[in-house]
Amino acid sequence: EGIFKAIPEKHAELTKTISSKQLADVHHIAFAIRDLANALPAKAAADKKMQVEGTVKNIAKLAEDLDASGDANDQAKTEANLKKLDGLIKVLHAQFGKKVDEAEEHKH
Repeated sequence: EGIFKAIPEKHAELTKTISSKQLADVHHIAFAIRDLANALPAKAAADKKMQVEGTVKNIAKLAEDLDASGDANDQAKTEANLKKLDGLIKVLHAQFGKKVDEAEEHKH
């Protein structure tokens, strides 16, 4: 449960950081999301484990992409990577049968 509270919090922080063009700070938050997601496959139901592992791998790759685009100070690419991350976080929630908190959605 704690992870599903922490990921949207970090995701909201990442969104805010990118929208305020603080791209140098992107990698810290992206890697925090990756690390939180990495804990999830162990908690997944047996029939969902492979799917969750795939999603978590994609999140890890996206964290690298966010780091690279943030370091390059490329606002447009960083925003595009954030959009991809938005989708993956929704997939992750669905794989665990959780709803993405509507309040979190409206903060963006």
